[in-house]
Amino acid sequence: MSSPNQTIPNNGSVGSPNVHSTLPTISNIAPPYGRESGEDSEQELKYIKPRSLTRDSIWIGLVLGVVGPVLVLLGFWLMKFRGYALIDYLGMLRFTGTLTAVVSVAAVSNLGAFFFLLNRNQLRSTRGVLLATLALFLGMVAYKVVNGWQ
Repeated sequence: MSSPNQTIPNNGSVGSPNVHSTLPTISNIAPPYGRESGEDSEQELKYIKPRSLTRDSIWIGLVLGVVGPVLVLLGFWLMKFRGYALIDYLGMLRFTGTLTAVVSVAAVSNLGAFFFLLNRNQLRSTRGVLLATLALFLGMVAYKVVNGWQ
């Protein structure tokens, strides 16, 4: 058996009989990790993804999980109750007992963020969206307990 870097003579079927071929090794196929010159080839640089697109963090998921329902609540306020101030709108929701229902509908927007992140295989961010949704749920349960079940 020959060693991985040993050259073996060509059998003459391809090229001239004096041509030698080298068996492929990892060093022949993959680029070396430590370069003396410190320069990266253009071929390697095209596979580097921008860092901002590949972040996978629970914090990003938490922010998305909180911002999504807030945007839905603001959108609902702008579409239906533009004549009222935001604080009056929230007070009206609280007074009529529909605050938890509207917040629950707004929390459905987290499904979009959840499946988007899950599709991109960003599991930590997906956990953050789930944690934000769970916190929103527990907050609404606490609100109901404090203000009485209606």
